[in-house]
Amino acid sequence: MSSIVTSAVIAEMYGTDKVGQVRNLFSMIMVFSTALAPVAIGLLLDHGVTVS
Repeated sequence: MSSIVTSAVIAEMYGTDKVGQVRNLFSMIMVFSTALAPVAIGLLLDHGVTVS
């Protein structure tokens, strides 16, 4: 259901001709954010920021 709603919202916001491009952009951002998260958390822990 989530992918159907997401595609419908993207089509309404950016037009049906750009659905593939926008979905690929969101996927790329998600991949980069998951790759950078461990580095960011490690740096924060090194600088004394606690998880709690």
